[in-house]
Amino acid sequence: MAFQEPPATAGRALPTFSLDLEAVFEHMPVGLTVYDVSPDFRCVRHNARFLSMVGLALQERGSVVGVTLRELFDDRSYRAIRTIFEQVLASRSPYVTNEYAAVMTPGAAPRYYQWSLTPLIDERGAVSSLLAAGIELTDRYRAEAAVQASEAQLRLIADSLPVLISYVDREGRYRFNNRAYELWFGHSRDEITGRTMREVLGDEAYAVLRPHVEAALAGRAASFEAVAPYRDGGTRAIEATYVPDVATGEVRGFAVLVSDITARTRAAAAQQLLLETSALLESSLDYDTTLARVAHLVVPSHADFCIMYLVEEGAVQRVAVAHADPAKEVFLRQIEERYPLDLNGPGPVASVLRGGQPVRGEVDPELLTLLAKDNEHLALLQAIGSRSYVIGPMRAGNRTFGALMIGSAESKRRYDDDDLALVVELARRAAMAIENARLYRMAQEAIRLRDVFFSVAAHELKTPLTALFGHVQLLQRRTARDGTLGERDRRTVEVVVAQAQRMSAMVSGLLDIARLEQGQLSLERAPLDLRALVRRVVEEIQPTLDRHTLLLTLAPEPLVVDGDALRLEQVVHNLLSNAAKYSPMGGAVNVRVDRIGGRACVTVRDEGIGIPQAALPHLFQRFYRATNVSEQVFGGMGVGLYVVHEIVTLHGGSVTVESVEGRGSTFTICLPLLAEGLG
Repeated sequence: MAFQEPPATAGRALPTFSLDLEAVFEHMPVGLTVYDVSPDFRCVRHNARFLSMVGLALQERGSVVGVTLRELFDDRSYRAIRTIFEQVLASRSPYVTNEYAAVMTPGAAPRYYQWSLTPLIDERGAVSSLLAAGIELTDRYRAEAAVQASEAQLRLIADSLPVLISYVDREGRYRFNNRAYELWFGHSRDEITGRTMREVLGDEAYAVLRPHVEAALAGRAASFEAVAPYRDGGTRAIEATYVPDVATGEVRGFAVLVSDITARTRAAAAQQLLLETSALLESSLDYDTTLARVAHLVVPSHADFCIMYLVEEGAVQRVAVAHADPAKEVFLRQIEERYPLDLNGPGPVASVLRGGQPVRGEVDPELLTLLAKDNEHLALLQAIGSRSYVIGPMRAGNRTFGALMIGSAESKRRYDDDDLALVVELARRAAMAIENARLYRMAQEAIRLRDVFFSVAAHELKTPLTALFGHVQLLQRRTARDGTLGERDRRTVEVVVAQAQRMSAMVSGLLDIARLEQGQLSLERAPLDLRALVRRVVEEIQPTLDRHTLLLTLAPEPLVVDGDALRLEQVVHNLLSNAAKYSPMGGAVNVRVDRIGGRACVTVRDEGIGIPQAALPHLFQRFYRATNVSEQVFGGMGVGLYVVHEIVTLHGGSVTVESVEGRGSTFTICLPLLAEGLG
């Protein structure tokens, strides 16, 4: 077909051109099909584009001319399309479809189109055929479906994660939120999407996050911890990361990843509180002061107020009170002074003190009315503004002797089972400290009474023992001079003298312990030559030893110390006596007096039974005896070395021991020397 433009008019020539309609029809980028108006609507013409849009089976034929509308589609698609054909034929008006799904070959997958149907009118004014023009959208639909499936998978993954995930655009508006975000704020994602962070979070919270938002919008990733509002009106601790979305050099927004670290933060804070509480409780046996410090440690990190109660002789005492608001702490103390708690009265504290079971609860007007003893008491309780509380019992065995209560007010905390467990543990540790302090006081009193008994008993024994010892010695000398006793009786008198000496030494040791414990062992100090003192003691002891030899080595010059001669002689005497006692096979005992730096030192080394390594750290404790010492073989009460240590310490000196069991022991005492001018 050809189209000729009409001749030029009004004296102006127009260009002439021809239009090849066949070529246009064939190469149009849309599928074109001409159908007759027979009842079957048979295809009479189509272009190549339409052939590419039909099913594979029809494409293989190379042409669908002569194919009816029924043969082009499956049953369902055919019925819908035929209805449109009939409408256009009857109305003689064009019809344009929306996006449309059809199955071109029975059993094949749907294909998607958008097409129009136009009636062609002949010269007689009748519809001679129908022209269908359409474009295929199948590829686009499949791509969109793939994208939607991918987005659905990503949303499923995002909704399954226990972290909050969102996307915020350059204007600070939420464009995506996962399920965790909905649960956090108590709003659907549709309610959040499109709103700004400031609108969702509130001005106060957004002010904290704003520096990090600005950093992300500037292209810098940000990671931080903060406190964020929660749907219950409270707050939660979060760990957040903002990752900027940078495309073509421009930041389009940023991804938000938020983890709720409240449990972790609370656990760490609780552990830290327990550590600090334990350190406080272990620092002093004055539990009244210590409990007050613990109460102020709990406030305000875990509570707005803390109160500790103790039951003493049937009465309840508030021993510690702390409040984050000093003014309200005054109210608490007024309640303490004017309205003592009744152990048999109502309320959760009394219940815990009676039953020994922890409780957690909320404060309501009914509870305050129950607790109040009069209108003024009620007004004070209301002024505290309590909202929630936890109470833990202080117990020793099966006895409940106190309670620890924490409460919330201004902070609006709502306590849970974790808080209950924390308070129970705090109460347990406080109870242990109180009980230990009580046991210590009882032990100290018992020790005091024992020391008093030792002192009195030793004094009472000393007088008759001195008289007995004197008369026995007199009898021994007289009978030796007169020769009136036989050998057997003489040995008996010697045993009596030896045992009297031993008993006198034991009584003297008890007296020394009593004086040391009561702080009554005084020193009469004066400058003295330690070298001369040791030599004198060695010369006195040597004649009393049958199987031991004392080998003395002295420094070449005097070693002057500021000391009590009598007490230092007692120290040296005890060391030498021990060396001989614990060397039952006899042998040499080496005694050496040296100057070491600015100190005068006395070393006593024996070749006896030695001391087990496990006993060395305890050797200078009172009444301590090493495990290798037999009571039957080696007499004594384990007080000698204790007295040595205390006397040397009172002189500002030190005493040390080195020993290997079975190979002897070496004891060394060192005392500070006086100025050189006194030497």
